[in-house]
Amino acid sequence: MWWHVCSILRILCVIAVLSGCLSQPKEDLEDIISQPGGGSSWDSQSPTLGSSLQFASVQANTLTVSWGASSDNLTSASSLQYRLVVAVDPTDIDTAAEVAAMAYSDPDVMMDWQNALAKNVTGLSASTTYYFAVVVRDSAGNQSLYPPQSVSTIAALACGDVFIPVHATGSTKVSLGAAPSAVTVISDSSQRRSIDLDSECNIFVNTYNAARKYSNSGTLLATSPTLLANKVGPVAVAGNYVIVSKETTIYVLNKSDLTVVGTHSPAYSPMGFHYGSGKLFFTSHSGRYLSRVDFDENSGALSNEVAITLSASAASGWASDITQTRDGSYVISFFNSKKLYKYSLSGTTMTMIWNQSTTNYPTGVIEHPDQNLYTVSDSGVISKFSSAGAESSAVYMSGLGSTWGLVLK
Repeated sequence: MWWHVCSILRILCVIAVLSGCLSQPKEDLEDIISQPGGGSSWDSQSPTLGSSLQFASVQANTLTVSWGASSDNLTSASSLQYRLVVAVDPTDIDTAAEVAAMAYSDPDVMMDWQNALAKNVTGLSASTTYYFAVVVRDSAGNQSLYPPQSVSTIAALACGDVFIPVHATGSTKVSLGAAPSAVTVISDSSQRRSIDLDSECNIFVNTYNAARKYSNSGTLLATSPTLLANKVGPVAVAGNYVIVSKETTIYVLNKSDLTVVGTHSPAYSPMGFHYGSGKLFFTSHSGRYLSRVDFDENSGALSNEVAITLSASAASGWASDITQTRDGSYVISFFNSKKLYKYSLSGTTMTMIWNQSTTNYPTGVIEHPDQNLYTVSDSGVISKFSSAGAESSAVYMSGLGSTWGLVLK
């Protein structure tokens, strides 16, 4: 009989065990199947990766990184966890084990074990290539690595550094990390005025005899030595200031040292100029002339001069400034005849596209990224023109004193 008793006891034990398991909550059963981070003999399959890392809104110090959702054989999508890391060397983060081993406090951990598929990353350095990687893990601790992907941040938006080329009394924009917020004009009496120009960047200013640089809040950052009389104004080239003189001489101002780097010939008194791709375009004080020369930013040498005659219809005298527009054409301001002329350039032939009269006497002209043209006069008046040259505001701003230029920086 004793073996019948043992058999009955065994059956009762099995029933008790099964009853206990079936009475457990669903969450506890999942824990029995797989313990987070601890692994389980029941689940050894790593998550299946979603799409690779993608980058958006890349700026000098920030960007957004995203990736496709992973899937898993047992863990639900909402329970998968992701860790985002960054490195400048991809070999530091090219295995799941390396990424998982990084300390929570490690500054290269951008996001730590969250159920998220995107992250806005801040605190990056400008002009730097970074590698980002993501590890995903399931409830059992199985991990999969999204391979490192590279991205390069753009150049920092530093006033006076990233907006090139600029010239003596105006500026054109080549490429920007972001757009400026305002143009500031400084008169020779140091009066400060800001012009809010939609989505445009900060400031550089020039005066008749000196250059001053201000922050967006109007704080004086730097003042150049007083330049000799008859200097039209400065232009930033490779960290220097270039000054064109009405006496035909080119100067470079570097670290407060004024150095003569070349003499313009023929000596027809150049006024404004435009710089781009190693070329200087000079306007003439004496009439319908333009000169193009090669300019070496490192040595300051001038060479390979080409004389260009404007079309016969051009105004005479005081071609005060020149700026290149986004369509590759050139707009020239004529001071004493109160005119703007737009030209196309083919070889050494300038062909007029249009000409428009100005209310004031323009000493400088600039194309803004809003595609309008702005002039400044020696009487301190800024005027606004459409891209076709029509004057839409004769007095966009006034009261600047004797002003010779406004420059986007």
